Amino acid sequence: MPASRIWLNACLAVLLLFLGRSFGQYLLASATGREFHTHAEWATPDKAGTEVGYFDLEGYAAFSDIGLFCLGIVVISDSLAALPRRRSALVLAIWRLIFLLTLLVALWNVYVTIRLFQIDILPTLTLPATVYGAYLLAQQWPQIRPAHLP
Repeated sequence: MPASRIWLNACLAVLLLFLGRSFGQYLLASATGREFHTHAEWATPDKAGTEVGYFDLEGYAAFSDIGLFCLGIVVISDSLAALPRRRSALVLAIWRLIFLLTLLVALWNVYVTIRLFQIDILPTLTLPATVYGAYLLAQQWPQIRPAHLP
């Protein structure tokens, strides 16, 4: 992988992790046993004054955050896996794992994009994330095949 692509991936990973940081904060709060606050309150009379849960936020915000945060992790993994020059069974296994994770994240972003379109919200973040996930899959495909195959 050219150094320019590694730098581009590093910049995109930082951006994706920043955009999906609420999910990272939610994970950290959940892992440490703390409450995660959304700072949003219900407007409906039956729940008025109580805080809206993270997964209850309007517009599938949590689902978008999951896709962006996880894509950031996948992009970092993709760059790190490209560093070894020698192709071994371990490197091939790592590439296959990263390919599987990239596929899962890309499918998640496709799901979120479709759900956002269904509720008439333009998926300004998840649609580009879906496209970049597809690009990563295309770039990773040659890496997951055994060396003896053409």
